[in-house]
Amino acid sequence: MIQDLDQQVTTDYTLIDGMRDDTQRCVQVPLSEEQIDALDRDGYVVLPEHIDADRHAQLLAGVERIRQRVDNNEIQDFEAGSQFYRDLMIHDEIFESFLEDELLIGAARTMLGPFVRLRGMTCRDNRIDTGGNEGFGWHAHQRVYSDPAPRWSAPPQALDCLHYLDGLNKETGAVAVIPGSHKQLDLNLPCDQTDYPDQVIVELPPRSILLIHTNCYHRSLPAQDTSARRRLIIVSWVPAWYRWSPWDRCDRSAWLEKMSKRWADDPQKLELIGIGGYT
Repeated sequence: MIQDLDQQVTTDYTLIDGMRDDTQRCVQVPLSEEQIDALDRDGYVVLPEHIDADRHAQLLAGVERIRQRVDNNEIQDFEAGSQFYRDLMIHDEIFESFLEDELLIGAARTMLGPFVRLRGMTCRDNRIDTGGNEGFGWHAHQRVYSDPAPRWSAPPQALDCLHYLDGLNKETGAVAVIPGSHKQLDLNLPCDQTDYPDQVIVELPPRSILLIHTNCYHRSLPAQDTSARRRLIIVSWVPAWYRWSPWDRCDRSAWLEKMSKRWADDPQKLELIGIGGYT
């Protein structure tokens, strides 16, 4: 599913809970220490051409199947021509494989702790027929801080795994990020296309992944080629006690029942779909 990497980061967690029998969890992620440090420091790390060719073709085919069903009004959760296809895993089984992805799960557990779950799985399909190539201003996904901060402040932490199937460039619309902004809790940028001196413009070839903290400020630049298409799959991971994304309004009950039966004997996998991992 993922190309082999030369390095691997291992975290051995000891769960400090006198009521548990299973107090040891070993988490491994196929990234280097330098990449993990960059993700922590800057709030993002890029993995160019990290999706292998066969996997890439499968994901593209899955997106196209969902697009066709949406445009034919076979999926009632979206309007025809929608830019966003949400809850991908309940509409096409190819996307269930993200729940077995050692990079995504390993990175989430390394950065967020041993108990994580899926928050949402969405495709943004920037298409000329929906006006999706106009870009989108500076934003972060869970910036719900307050001033003053409460005494027991617990800023939201989440990892968004962005899979750029068509790449990022000037033609399709690159992405700008502000390194370290996920740690600047008082930063409040307007949702526009202003350039800032500390911004970084990210361009990537197809089959690339961007791992980013959910509160790292970023924006998509307008596409220079308005006929260009940019398909992006976002897989979001959060601590196990979070709820599902409020944007994903599909009925997951049948899918959750199916996955619960499939993973009935594996509590750590059940945690990934919100069953367990919290008190």
